[in-house]
Parts: sequence; structure tokens; C-alpha cells
Amino acid sequence: MAYPAGWLTGSSGITRLISEFEEDHEKAWPNKGSNNQQTPRATKGYQVSLSRMSKLEQVERFSVDLGSLGAVMGFYSTNYTLSVPSESNVAQTFRGEPALRVAGTLGFGRVVNCIVGHDPVFMFLFCLGAASEQALAEFMPTWEQMLASIKPVGE
Repeated sequence: MAYPAGWLTGSSGITRLISEFEEDHEKAWPNKGSNNQQTPRATKGYQVSLSRMSKLEQVERFSVDLGSLGAVMGFYSTNYTLSVPSESNVAQTFRGEPALRVAGTLGFGRVVNCIVGHDPVFMFLFCLGAASEQALAEFMPTWEQMLASIKPVGE
């Protein structure tokens, strides 16, 4: 994926990150607390996060059905503190698989525009986070360009 020059890339557990600022990059996804929830922190700049995980592992761990897009969305709402007004859900496909495009908040004050999706084996949460709704809205044209630039590794 093409992203602005100078941004930082890296990983934290199952999450891949691309951050505008080093401060945001270092504190992005703290370790799980006692409630086992991932709780992303608010950011000062823009940050892209991609969390991809095995559906089978989550089914075994949480005893949940993840066979539908709605169930996957429910998992991220519960376990990643993704809060989304229902009217912001837009069904679409992403890279040929069913997905929802959602806008809301994630964790502690992180305003996001996310794609939630799955295939038979994996599910993912792919988000652009910003410090405010206005900042997110201003960056949306760049985010759309970033999404359009995605190519599978090796192409």
C-alpha cells in the first residue's frame, strides 16, 4: 500500500501499523488487560492498522459463531471496542470478499474509518484512525488513494 513519505511501519502482535508520528506508533496497541480486550489508544496523527486473525482460533477461544459478516462485526465491537452507529455500515466487497465499511470510534477516543471483512479462514479489521472527526474527514481522499494502491505482496 502506498502511504505518505516519512510514516512509520511495524507490527504489534497480530496488528500491522503505519503511523504518521513516532509517539503514536510506540503506544498504538498496549497489551491486553485483564478483560482480554484490545484497547487502541487515541492518536495525535493519522494511523493505519490492520488486524488479521484466524476465525477458527477465535471460535475456539470465545465459543462464537463467525460465519457471517454481522458476527465478525459483533466480534470486533465486543473485543476491540469498535463502536459504530448502524447507519454508518455500508456493505461492499474488499479485495473480492464481503466487507462492511464503517465509521465510528475504536478504543480510547480514536476516530476511525474501517473496513471489516472475512473469508472462510480469516477475518480482519483495517482502519484509518485520526485525532478527530474533522481530521478524519480531511484525510479521506488520501485514505481512498491508499486503499486503491493496495496490491498483494509479490505483485
